[in-house]
Amino acid sequence: MNHYVNILTGAWVQVAGTVIAAVGETAILKGEQRGFRLVSIGNGFEAAGNGIQGTASLRVFDGTEGERIRIAGDWIQGGGNAANVVAAELQFAGEEEAGLILDVKGDVIQAVGAGLEAYGATLLEGPYIELLISGNTIQALGCIIEGIGEVLIIKGDEEKGLPVTTFGSYAQVAGALMAAVALTKRYEEEGLLIEEKRAYPFNQGDGTIWEKMRSAGTTKSHGLRMGDNGCLKRTGNIR
Repeated sequence: MNHYVNILTGAWVQVAGTVIAAVGETAILKGEQRGFRLVSIGNGFEAAGNGIQGTASLRVFDGTEGERIRIAGDWIQGGGNAANVVAAELQFAGEEEAGLILDVKGDVIQAVGAGLEAYGATLLEGPYIELLISGNTIQALGCIIEGIGEVLIIKGDEEKGLPVTTFGSYAQVAGALMAAVALTKRYEEEGLLIEEKRAYPFNQGDGTIWEKMRSAGTTKSHGLRMGDNGCLKRTGNIR
């Protein structure tokens, strides 16, 4: 099993979740109650993506401080998304104030998680690190903006709060997408998405031991010689 593929799967599931949640926030902005259910589903996808990414990252953890912090950020962000799922369901059920208060807490937790991922990435080296840092940072800022919008709504200013919350959700889409692209490009460039093939010594044409023997033309081992057809044949008596 290629755990790097699983990490990317989690990252792209998270992207899908942010898109669904952003569509839900847009519906809420238009006064549609079904938007809360979409936000709930979207955050559920995000939490699942964080879980997949965090679990797979543990499988390939190299012991570096940067990766340790990034993995912690994954799990923390997943916890924030789980809180947002419950918050959206509360609002869908009509318990708006309780849902909004929990939503703010969930957004803060998400922001901490995404911020840790961004900080952890600054400690890493390799291709597309800057894009990864930018994506996680924008995601964290999106969570903060969304939380600010919800605080405005709690204070009774829905006219300002709803657009701010919606803007924050789309910022999260942009950040998650940038991070997923960065990871995909990084793993592709490092060759981590290709399963390593077993090198059998009698395969031909792939630079293995047998091919080297063919290039040499002959071998003295056990009194054998390489024939023109690639087969071994005797060169003399074997005692």
